[in-house]
Amino acid sequence: MSAELAVRPETSTRAFYDNNPRLRVEPSTGVFATINEFQAETIYSRPTFNVGFTPRLRLSRYTEETELDSEDYFVRLAVNKFFERHQFAGEFNYSREASFTTEQTDSDRFDVNVPRTSLFVNFSWLYAATERLNITVFGNAADVSFDAAPQGSLIGLRTIRNGV
Repeated sequence: MSAELAVRPETSTRAFYDNNPRLRVEPSTGVFATINEFQAETIYSRPTFNVGFTPRLRLSRYTEETELDSEDYFVRLAVNKFFERHQFAGEFNYSREASFTTEQTDSDRFDVNVPRTSLFVNFSWLYAATERLNITVFGNAADVSFDAAPQGSLIGLRTIRNGV
């Protein structure tokens, strides 16, 4: 059986000017910003199996509004296994990134950098019962949460779904 390993590094940089980064009605300070992304997708393949792993880092930097700076992390893992009459697929995604929110207090508005953690898991199993009949079982789960969000401002979520 032959096997193949591929690594695909990728990087990108965006630079821009934003005259109102917080989307305020009152006059705002303009900022220059750069967003740099780095990732390396690694794929291992065989005729009956493949797996992919992709870590990614995003660095955001702002002049004048340094509290908007962030380091965001992402990881993806995908697996496929093929058999004669059935196939299994699974995927795992994790991210930790900045989430900015605006809150109204009694005196004034303030912006809060609230880190958000997301976890998504998906799987499926397909069975080819006949040439015309496939049976698929699938499921997924999601968990999104916020660290120390101001009371009542951001609400996390958890879901689980499955089916045939």
